[in-house]
Amino acid sequence: MSWSRVLEVTSSRCSADPVSGQGSLVAVFSFSGMFMLYQWRSSANRPSRDSLKAQKDYVKHEFDDRLKRIQLQLAERGLNTAVYWENHDVRRDVSIVPTSAVTGEGVPDLLYLIVKLTQTLMAKKITKQPDLFQCTVLEVKNIEGLGTTIDVILVNGQIKDTDQICVCTLGGPVITTIRALLTPPPAKEIRVKSEYVHHK
Repeated sequence: MSWSRVLEVTSSRCSADPVSGQGSLVAVFSFSGMFMLYQWRSSANRPSRDSLKAQKDYVKHEFDDRLKRIQLQLAERGLNTAVYWENHDVRRDVSIVPTSAVTGEGVPDLLYLIVKLTQTLMAKKITKQPDLFQCTVLEVKNIEGLGTTIDVILVNGQIKDTDQICVCTLGGPVITTIRALLTPPPAKEIRVKSEYVHHK
């Protein structure tokens, strides 16, 4: 599959609306396969910008040509784009991050961009606010030896055992008392059976 064909397949599945001038959508495009260039010198897990600088001039030119083709196809869909290190307005232009799923090149750039955009555009949402309580119920289930348990994500605030909680159900609100707070052991796969860590 050619590089441009990869774009066609990927972009045809893209359901995002074009980025508006108001900056209602901030998007990042990761294009895997941008390093399938003739005589590209791969370096595992290296930032894509550093990898590009280390290439010979004719490889850089080929990279630029293919990037322009991708940008043209996205422009036809109403999306302004720029390689992330040249993008000075993330609300107006979509950032393109060249990546390689094989060598891991560009993955550090993706992680950097996600953290940067989150910290700059969502600062209020990710800052801990102790006066605000936010807790989302993911699942209610029965666990052998524990009884009815509720899996939650606690975003803000705190909960402790003996707290009374109210949970919405299909049969109406249920008021109950927390008997125990449990979390899976750190750095363990949730699906693997293991002893829960108890909290007060």
